[in-house]
Amino acid sequence: GGGTFYCAITKGAGIAECWGGNGAGELGIGIRGGGLIRVPRGVHNLGQGVQEIATGSDMTCAVTKSGGAKCWGWEFEGELGNGVANDNGYADTPANVVGLTSGVRSIAVGNDNGCALTNSGVVECWGNNLEKQLGTNASGTQSSTPVVIAGLPSGIRSVAVGDGFACALTGPGAVMCWGWVLGNGSPEFPESPSPVSVTGLTSGAHS
Repeated sequence: GGGTFYCAITKGAGIAECWGGNGAGELGIGIRGGGLIRVPRGVHNLGQGVQEIATGSDMTCAVTKSGGAKCWGWEFEGELGNGVANDNGYADTPANVVGLTSGVRSIAVGNDNGCALTNSGVVECWGNNLEKQLGTNASGTQSSTPVVIAGLPSGIRSVAVGDGFACALTGPGAVMCWGWVLGNGSPEFPESPSPVSVTGLTSGAHS
């Protein structure tokens, strides 16, 4: 669930449905607002066979049957990955994440960021970059299109996004994080654009 809303994928048909607050269009039902939506409604333009859905505070992303990444909701800091930045606007139906129309294995969403793990084991992220959570390939500001996170080993198994940071699970079960909260014993409020290993989680971890 997101801040005030929830989404789920139906069993069998694999249809994405959302309900709850819709102030930023985060339900993806073609309208913004409309009060509290108390009954699940189908997300527009995703079709059947949705593989995964992830929610943030005011945004949602999904992986379609064909392996494409789509996001909707608030798009103030490029967090939808659709090429729109600083628009202070909203998308009330799913928009394609630029460059990720296929080949996406999984997706994760934070407060103002999204990250995707591709079938080739590459992690790409977009949105806010205040805490350097877009990695060393970012320009230093937010990005409305995905950027590849450099410094990760091959064989990444999963990715997670928090508030100002992201983490990846490697093949051997190590956890590596970048951005604000690193978990490696560094001082308060550390920021690193390069992934660093989390102390004590160098192997055997699982998602």
